[in-house]
Amino acid sequence: MDFQALYDQATAAQRNGDLPEAERLYREILAGAAIPEVMVNYANLLARLGRGVEALAQYDRALSARPDFFEAHFNRANLLLEMKRPQDAAAGFDRAVAARPDAAGAWNNRGTALRAARRPEDALQSYDRAVALAPGHVGALTNRAIVLFDLRRLDEALAAADRALAAQPGFAGALATRGNILRHLGPLTEALA
Repeated sequence: MDFQALYDQATAAQRNGDLPEAERLYREILAGAAIPEVMVNYANLLARLGRGVEALAQYDRALSARPDFFEAHFNRANLLLEMKRPQDAAAGFDRAVAARPDAAGAWNNRGTALRAARRPEDALQSYDRAVALAPGHVGALTNRAIVLFDLRRLDEALAAADRALAAQPGFAGALATRGNILRHLGPLTEALA
């Protein structure tokens, strides 16, 4: 069996939106070989199909075969966050950043999980790490502003929102966050400035 050819067909089917065919091909590959990369792509497909429990099982299989597999930890944690399991997601992002401490996106998502778990100070530290790794990461900059707002550190939150807008002028999330912060700082007319 030519696993690479099947894998190429499966990823092409997934990219083209033929999800049943992609699933069939991933299952065919996995029936013949336990390849962690295939397990993760199959899990991503299952998550996209709304079959989260099955997806988690595939991520776990991939991690059993390759415990330091960043993409498996990262995607599994993202799914847990989508499933409204922020504590579990935060633990998963901890494992992802242990595998790849330079992954700004993982630090950002870790912060989002920690914020959802009502751990704003820990979330702020995670966003700070993401920004240290990628100073122009507009998502991390905006999330940093949001968590500073949550902590009622409004002047710092405003500066963080402005930094996000400097990184990407017109970014809707940062504009909305800035407006919300200004609404709490002073007259509404300033929020529109």
